[in-house]
Amino acid sequence: MSNYVETVTKGNYRGRSWIIGWVIFGMVFVAGIARIIPVPHFSFGMREPIWGNDAAYQRTFRVDYKEELHVVFFGSSVCAASNDEELPEMIDAIKKEMLRHAIDMDLGFNAVGVAIDWYNEDGINYLRKYGAFDEIVAGRKWHGLGARTFMKENIVGQTFTPQVLIYLRESASSEGEDLNSQLPRNTILVRKIGKQEIDIWIETGMGIPWYRVDLSRSQDQER
Repeated sequence: MSNYVETVTKGNYRGRSWIIGWVIFGMVFVAGIARIIPVPHFSFGMREPIWGNDAAYQRTFRVDYKEELHVVFFGSSVCAASNDEELPEMIDAIKKEMLRHAIDMDLGFNAVGVAIDWYNEDGINYLRKYGAFDEIVAGRKWHGLGARTFMKENIVGQTFTPQVLIYLRESASSEGEDLNSQLPRNTILVRKIGKQEIDIWIETGMGIPWYRVDLSRSQDQER
């Protein structure tokens, strides 16, 4: 009889412990929703944004290569979309990932910041929040060298900010060849217009369509 009573007593105690535990959990959960007390955040396989993981892009001065991979960012201090608070980290992620491609494929590398502003001092100040660039161009808005070179003349594209252009520049041919063949050849690999397009491209892995260029041809020429 005493064993039976002891067993029932233990069972009741365990039952009450479970109830008390669930009550405490519920109170903490409700308090967390009401932000009365902090509740720890748990991540169930959700990956962090790719642009928040590593140190900022650092200039490497990869010059004197037969081919160069160029990353050009266009923004403006007076464009609302160009001043999105997430954009600087996104552009930094692009610069770092494209540098990795350049190193893996033995290419030169150049990160260019173009500020579409009337006054160059406004454009330079705007580009500061985007970290390091190998080159910057600012001033004269859409009439400036940056817009003319990368949107209107040498490489034609849509005049819009923010924008990211990635292209491969093949250096001039050796002396003795036809004059036209000595001009650099630019092959557009990626052009993303607007913050949404840039964001989607980052989230999907920042792929590069290398099939558009024949790197083996110039490598054979060097040999």
